[in-house]
Amino acid sequence: MISMSWLLTVLLAGTVGAQPVRIVSDRPLTGDAMKALDVRWASNDSLYVSSYANGVLQVAANSGSVSRVAFAAPGRRCPSCVNLAVSDRHIVTSFPVQQLAWKEAAKPQVHNFSFDAIVDLDVNNGRLLMLGSRREGEAWAPDGAIAWMGSLDGGLKDLRPILYSTRGPKAMTIARCGFLEPGGVRFFPDGSFVVMPGVEPDVYLYDRGGKLVHTWQTAKLGVLDRCDLAEPQVQALSADPEQRAQWRGKRAIVDDILPTPAGPALIVHEQRGGAAHWSMLILRRDGPPKRI
Repeated sequence: MISMSWLLTVLLAGTVGAQPVRIVSDRPLTGDAMKALDVRWASNDSLYVSSYANGVLQVAANSGSVSRVAFAAPGRRCPSCVNLAVSDRHIVTSFPVQQLAWKEAAKPQVHNFSFDAIVDLDVNNGRLLMLGSRREGEAWAPDGAIAWMGSLDGGLKDLRPILYSTRGPKAMTIARCGFLEPGGVRFFPDGSFVVMPGVEPDVYLYDRGGKLVHTWQTAKLGVLDRCDLAEPQVQALSADPEQRAQWRGKRAIVDDILPTPAGPALIVHEQRGGAAHWSMLILRRDGPPKRI
């Protein structure tokens, strides 16, 4: 999730490395969009942002004008509008706990689905990809599952695990540290996808059929890639947003993952000299990571 009071949009022109990243728009968000929580492209010159107070909004990159997308009822808050995922057919939103909602872009009906803990999500051709954890009774992740895939067209009745924790059944990693939002998931245009748990090491690349085809090690990337907090610290950070923001500010956190022609790009946020900085860390299968 990318929290922002302003928006910097960039366009990856051509293949990353062959051509530079080009700034398309750098202007403050205004009005209802000022409290945007997540962002996705809507078209070549506009973006969707999610807002708890105002639902899903569309922002024009050039003018900054804001319009409301038919998702939550006008004048009503949108409890699920924190994480955001979009495709040609669907708009999907989720709250970190319990709430997941989606609609077909051309239809008015919004579908709701309950899932215990959601860190990040993406959608491609009707398929939902999600980093999260389920609870059965008092047991979190009884089978150790931490990433999931299912069909929105089928109402997520086929939702199934695609990645299990290396810690095995009843892994508490997402249940304990998911609120820090340290990882992410993302589809590529061809239907392949990447998962970075964030609560434990490494980044995983799958083909469109769900077969693991490559793994990048994260130990040397310098980003938060594991859940190693003591229980008192978990309780303190989960209860205090200001303390949590200070803790995150002292670490390099992966805010999001972008699909680029060169490979998955981790958008890394960190504080330097009291100011926020972002960098793009492109993971390549045939060489070391490239930082922009």
